[in-house]
Amino acid sequence: MAKILISAGEASGEMYGAQLIEALRRRDASLEFFGAGGDRMRAAGCKTVVDAKDLSVVGITEIVSHLPKIWGLFNHSLPKPTRSRRN
Repeated sequence: MAKILISAGEASGEMYGAQLIEALRRRDASLEFFGAGGDRMRAAGCKTVVDAKDLSVVGITEIVSHLPKIWGLFNHSLPKPTRSRRN
């Protein structure tokens, strides 16, 4: 069973993330999804480990001031991706 990381930090990204999850699940129901998102992605079956509301900032000044919090959420909440080599 494959696990897929999806990250959406705003409304349109979350909408597309949810649509992607639904489309991929139609092809393979065994897929698991996790990452950053909100209600739409949770409804589509994504286990959100970071809520998109915690990532919502506007403007360069606000982004810079919230960067430590955002980095911390990702660094401590999401597992480090692993690469598998297929022989």
